Amino acid sequence: MYGFFTDYIKQEVIDKNIDLIIMGTKGASGIKAVSLGSNTGNVITKVPCAVLAVPENANIGTQKK
Repeated sequence: MYGFFTDYIKQEVIDKNIDLIIMGTKGASGIKAVSLGSNTGNVITKVPCAVLAVPENANIGTQKK
């Protein structure tokens, strides 16, 4: 599909009744204090759906008890 990323995501959420978006983020071009990229930030603020943003360097694994 062609168009703006956020508009496409918003329409998919509405059309498919999506409750949660999970997306990765690299952060804003070199600014370490900012943890969200522009696409992630736009989805969070403009799409009517919960968003789970996973940072690029997130350590995802299992913990031993």
